[in-house]
Amino acid sequence: MFRVFQRHILRSVFRVQEGEGQRVLLMLLYSIAVVGGVIITGQLASRALFLSNLPESAIPFKFILPPVVLMAVSAVYTRAAGRFRSDRLIFIFYALFLVGALLFRLLLETAYRQSFGTLCALFVFFDIVSSLTILQFWTFAGEIFNPREARRLFGLISGGSTISNILFGALLASISSIVAPENLIFIVIGSLAVCMVCVHLLSRHHREALEEEGSEEENAEQAKNQKNWSTLRDAVREVLHSPLVLSMSGVLILVALASSIADYQLDLALQAHFGGDSQGIVGFLSQFRLWAGLGAGLLQFLLAGRLLERFGVVAGLLLLPAAMVLGAGAILLTGGLLLAAAVPRACDVILKYTVNDAAFNLLYLPVDAQLRAKARAILDGILKPPVVALLGLLFLWVGQSGNVTITHWAYVLLALVVIWVLLVLHAGRQYVAALSQSIRLRRLDPDQEKIDLSDESSIRVIRHFLHEEDAARVVHALSLLPGIPKIDWMADVAVLLEHADPQVRVLALKYLGAQGEAAALYAQQVHTLLHDRQEKVQAAAIESLCALGRLRVIEQMLPFLEDPSPRIRSAAVLGLIKHAGLDGILHAGEHLKALLDNPDPQGRLEGVRVLEALQVPTFYHPLIPLLADVNIEVQIG
Repeated sequence: MFRVFQRHILRSVFRVQEGEGQRVLLMLLYSIAVVGGVIITGQLASRALFLSNLPESAIPFKFILPPVVLMAVSAVYTRAAGRFRSDRLIFIFYALFLVGALLFRLLLETAYRQSFGTLCALFVFFDIVSSLTILQFWTFAGEIFNPREARRLFGLISGGSTISNILFGALLASISSIVAPENLIFIVIGSLAVCMVCVHLLSRHHREALEEEGSEEENAEQAKNQKNWSTLRDAVREVLHSPLVLSMSGVLILVALASSIADYQLDLALQAHFGGDSQGIVGFLSQFRLWAGLGAGLLQFLLAGRLLERFGVVAGLLLLPAAMVLGAGAILLTGGLLLAAAVPRACDVILKYTVNDAAFNLLYLPVDAQLRAKARAILDGILKPPVVALLGLLFLWVGQSGNVTITHWAYVLLALVVIWVLLVLHAGRQYVAALSQSIRLRRLDPDQEKIDLSDESSIRVIRHFLHEEDAARVVHALSLLPGIPKIDWMADVAVLLEHADPQVRVLALKYLGAQGEAAALYAQQVHTLLHDRQEKVQAAAIESLCALGRLRVIEQMLPFLEDPSPRIRSAAVLGLIKHAGLDGILHAGEHLKALLDNPDPQGRLEGVRVLEALQVPTFYHPLIPLLADVNIEVQIG
């Protein structure tokens, strides 16, 4: 009984189907170990040791070196990815990370423990480890889950990140006073071992899929190696040729600059407040992670989707700069106290990876799918790292004067926010124009990819196209509506029942029928189409009216059961059986049998269509004789 209840909870609440539980559980454990044990713990330990043992003039190197080294390591990783299967590649790199962490821990016991070279290398090492482990995690997840499973389960798996912030924030805060920061590296080593075990268990059960994926990667890598720098320049030129993507690149750069400045301000405040107390820094940052993680979790699961649906993409993108203004204001009011300096960074952690990233990803929606893939890679992998490194050089140059404080950087942050807001407003106008163009050219395909059109801007654009005269654009707009179930489109769709194009009328009838009794208000308008000149419109009207009226329309449907057209008879049979309960079955049952036994092949084919639409698993017996039907179309049906 408990197992049945457990399976019900997994399916209904977490949407985990039969046979997926072990994979999801291992991926969640893997996610927690990567984010909490490797990334959070490693970054906290290296940051605390760096800030507590080096002077303020060394802080800019935290921003200069990691992007430069990451680009070099990414090039090596990309070449290795074409030669090894993903699980084997993960093992190789995790083994290297584990050995590297152990060597750094041993080095911290020597006379070099406080040297600039050791501590800077330690920070860069954990920054690279953080970037590659999360990249490998999502690459591996994409290989052991097919696209349909991924759409359903990746939201659950990504919840491991939120759990990690809370869990490891609380854990590290509780042990910060008794465990030296360098000993936290042992947690990283243990977490890497857990990751390797998870990958081993997952790859053992999905070896075939990984081998197939590996061969595809090898082919892709060979093709990739044939390209040259001119191809890369062409790709950059193509991406930046799009006005929307150009604006997005500007927004991305400003977000990176603001985040780095907020992080730099927090580093200055930590060093000023704690001095050489590395355990105090770990304790503060752990508490910071805990509360920021709780805030991000509540926002992600309870508010992010509703905010975007209610206020749209632009409002979602303006939340982070607005919060940064409050953070900068807090620093100016307090003169740069530690808690005030933590506010901009907290806003960044809470809003950047929840509402801001969700809204930013929506901006990609009108961009062509191939261009979208190029844009993501170029904006995140080519444009952003050099910008952060250049800002680090600016920190180094300005810091040498000794006259620039945390409060001065707050003014810089405010100036960036002004440009940021103007650029977001401009990108919002371009988004609406690009989305309109995509719908006009019918580029959006909900059957090929998951498309989120629930924001206010998208809804306004779709509503506009529903009322256009061009039938093809209206049909395309109608095809997008099932993907936006939380919006009431019934009034807009009901107007289309009078559209000149029969295909538009059919789709409008199907949409209203899918709403059931909620669309009963439009039953009279549907009723007028029962005698439409187009047979397919009549059939759609019959099915839709049955869905809207249920038992109340049985008497109206009886004449259609005797209609000379097999298509009309089958529509009445389907509508009554599906929507009119036992009375509907009693009236339509014999007529369904008559369709299946009909001497006319078209009648038999319509009977098959009814069974297909009903989807009753046990009612397959009438189909068995039709597998040997004299008509090939009936056999195929």
